[in-house]
Amino acid sequence: MEPLSLSTMYSAQQFPDIGAFADLAARFGFRRLELNYHLTPDRLRALRRAWRYDIPSVHWPCPAGLTPEGQREQQLLLSHTDGYEREQAVRSALRSIDLASEVGARWVVLHLGAVEEKLALPRERELRRLYSEGGAESKDFQEARAELVRLRAKDAQRPFAAAMKSLDRLCTYVQRQGYDIRFGLETRNQYVEIPIPDEMAVLLREFAQAVGYWHDVGHAEYLSRLSLIPHGAWFERFEQRLAGCHLHDIQGLVDHRPPGLGDMPWEAIAPHIPASALRVLEINEGMEQELVRLAPLVLAEAGIGPPVAAPA
Repeated sequence: MEPLSLSTMYSAQQFPDIGAFADLAARFGFRRLELNYHLTPDRLRALRRAWRYDIPSVHWPCPAGLTPEGQREQQLLLSHTDGYEREQAVRSALRSIDLASEVGARWVVLHLGAVEEKLALPRERELRRLYSEGGAESKDFQEARAELVRLRAKDAQRPFAAAMKSLDRLCTYVQRQGYDIRFGLETRNQYVEIPIPDEMAVLLREFAQAVGYWHDVGHAEYLSRLSLIPHGAWFERFEQRLAGCHLHDIQGLVDHRPPGLGDMPWEAIAPHIPASALRVLEINEGMEQELVRLAPLVLAEAGIGPPVAAPA
């Protein structure tokens, strides 16, 4: 079973000195990190000086900065139907690919974008409100859900085609550079985002040698709780292509909590994660450090991951 990585997502609030985050991760027994968009170029350079262990994955965009127009890179869409906007996203992803090669990472995790139907996102917000108020069995919930599904399907074709063009660019770049890198296509945390399962199936087929499925347990559980996509549907279709996973707990609809601080159905998830899949603990900034230290023990008890290495 692959060792646990700790995502630099956790580094943002508590660690003005990124070296202190590296020290904490090592002290808690982690020997792997995933680099993500919480790293600016300056913090990335400092972290690379401080971290002496492995970095098997990079989560685009990393390092994260601003476009020439002042837009945050994490807001860029590889699915944008405007050519210039999409090109900004592609160039940002190319920088993350180069970084992955520099640090010896095997995987770059991608968010492929979103459907641009402006009416769909308010419907999803309505679903969340009804669920949180205990109305998941109501007629209003069922009507909002059906309308969200309809709106997404109505507008999905063009942004999905744009996402495929972007991914083709990235795969071609990796091949030309001779990098030993593949792309993890992540389960997203909103139904309006790409891909849903039918889209994932197309991507895994069309880019079979260059991509794998990246299962985010919190995102999948969120979509399941809103009665949009059953959590198990992802495993039924893509377990054989599962290359990595983001691990965190969920309480209600709020995810990225330390395992043990929520009600994630770990026992239903554990049998579906292959031993070869990378395992990344992806915990929100600001969570108590003791909960981060204990999280690997919770996952080990659930059969999701091995205990981290003994502290040096």
